[in-house]
Amino acid sequence: LEHAWPSMRAFSVLHFGARAELCGAFGHLRHQPACQRRLFRMITVPPFFPDETFNCREIQQRLETERPIRIAYRGLAYSAMTERVAVKNVLTVPSVLALHRTGEIRLEFTNWTYELVDMGVCRPNFAIEGLCPWKSVGTTYGVNTMQSRAPKMRKRSLELWASAETCLVLPGDGGYELRLFSMMNLGCIPVIVYSSGATLPKVPFASQIPWHEFAIFWDLIHPRSEAQPEQALPNRGGATLQLLNQLLALDREVLAKKRAALVRHAPVMGWTERESCRPPVDGSIPRQETALDLAIRELALRAQFPGYTAGLAQVWMWKVPTVSMIHSFDEDLSGAGCPNGYPSCQAAQNESYGDVCWPLSQGMWWRCPVGCQQLRRYPFCVGFPVVGGPAAAAGESEL
Repeated sequence: LEHAWPSMRAFSVLHFGARAELCGAFGHLRHQPACQRRLFRMITVPPFFPDETFNCREIQQRLETERPIRIAYRGLAYSAMTERVAVKNVLTVPSVLALHRTGEIRLEFTNWTYELVDMGVCRPNFAIEGLCPWKSVGTTYGVNTMQSRAPKMRKRSLELWASAETCLVLPGDGGYELRLFSMMNLGCIPVIVYSSGATLPKVPFASQIPWHEFAIFWDLIHPRSEAQPEQALPNRGGATLQLLNQLLALDREVLAKKRAALVRHAPVMGWTERESCRPPVDGSIPRQETALDLAIRELALRAQFPGYTAGLAQVWMWKVPTVSMIHSFDEDLSGAGCPNGYPSCQAAQNESYGDVCWPLSQGMWWRCPVGCQQLRRYPFCVGFPVVGGPAAAAGESEL
């Protein structure tokens, strides 16, 4: 790119793992000029994997295989990674642990770097994972031997994601790094988890790709229910359990639609030239747009602003998938007419009351069905009033 567009070096850095723009996640910093310049200069792009082509036909073929695992994750988890720690801690819940043992959920918090932490000693838990032979337990491995474990760990991760319906994408030291893209290439629906005020979804081409069509966004901090505002903010553990319950209640038609959207949009993550899966035009198959096309488009957007500066709202639209995050917050994933995280619809027995939606986790409040407005008093959930209608005349207001 620097050879094709020399001016790019003056104002932009393309990356897939840096967190230099983390200041955008903090409300008190994002308005500072230095943070805005940093957000403007950083363009998130997918990495280049020689062995991952993002071929639409190959992705479609992978989706035709049986996937026995409902939810999957594999990676490290230590104190600085709050989202990963929250998911790891949920494994202590008996119901989640039971599903983990049956294989419906696979949350594997292990990585080859554990060997480096343990100074290269083969431990029993490493032998269980197949990282070293049982006969070598207690012996020290050389550096070269430890490095050879990386391909094996990656192979295990790819096997896991290829066998799962949904895959958790949890922030790490370098943002979302490689997992998100490998999951998409293997046909696993990405579930992008973040904590507002601390992290933001890091995805490439946020303003060019409708991420909500094939992915699910989940905020561990957002007060999901406004029924009792002062008590509605769940801790990360409660919100994590709520997420897992929602994914287990994922409607099959919703899953099919997201998979179809994944086949349409995932190929733009590839950098190589190839044919698309769109219908032929004038007898020829259309060219597939690539990550290079979208990256150049991002650069062109920025080049329109003198001095390479733009307003916060404009930069925010480029960098953060806000539209997709909002859409995912109210998306009906269970097919019950209820918003994300509240898959259980409770029909009102009294006709003067509205239906309400409940989570499958105890101790959490309700929300109204999709398309309804929430009131502070009964009937609590009602349809949005027509402009000038009786409800508007009565002065009802949404929470």
